[in-house]
Amino acid sequence: MATNFPSSLDSFTNPSGTDAMDSVTVPHATQHADLNDAVEALQSKVGVDGSAVTTSLDYKTKVQCAFLAYVSSNVSVTSTTPFNTKVYDVGSDFNTTTYTFTAPVDGLYTFSVRWNAYNGSVNDVMIVLASGTIGGVSGGRDYELCRMLRQRTGDQTGSSSWSERLEANDTRFISTQSLGATYSGGVRYNSFSGALILQD
Repeated sequence: MATNFPSSLDSFTNPSGTDAMDSVTVPHATQHADLNDAVEALQSKVGVDGSAVTTSLDYKTKVQCAFLAYVSSNVSVTSTTPFNTKVYDVGSDFNTTTYTFTAPVDGLYTFSVRWNAYNGSVNDVMIVLASGTIGGVSGGRDYELCRMLRQRTGDQTGSSSWSERLEANDTRFISTQSLGATYSGGVRYNSFSGALILQD
């Protein structure tokens, strides 16, 4: 028989000590062929070291993704928050030129953003869906994280955390609407972090 694995488990007939090599009920050659097929299916499922096959267990368990980026110095608020310096980036999935995270695989991700600015009026801090969806909102749209106080002086601070399912190559970056505010530089003021929780 051809192996049923991995869609279902195989059922093998164990030979007894009295079964002849040319047994009709437990053919010796057939047993070898069935076991060979099953072992090959197991190897395909597990995968070789460094496997690039996305369905293999080796590939699924080796994908690691976690990043923490921040605004390095005081700078005028722009539409895209310039998280231009990384503390860490396991998997190299955050771009400090475009300030964008790109999901490496399908799965559940968690994110957190901390935002601070001063001397200006700040309206909204948004997640930008350059691709993909969140809460039924389609790609290319904004999803509000928090609404800031419209004060003209002093510091304005906000933070938000969320989890969502992304598909491979979905992207996220943070956008801000403001009038004349300045980002505070430093990881304790403006930071964006994320990690893969569970791969599909």
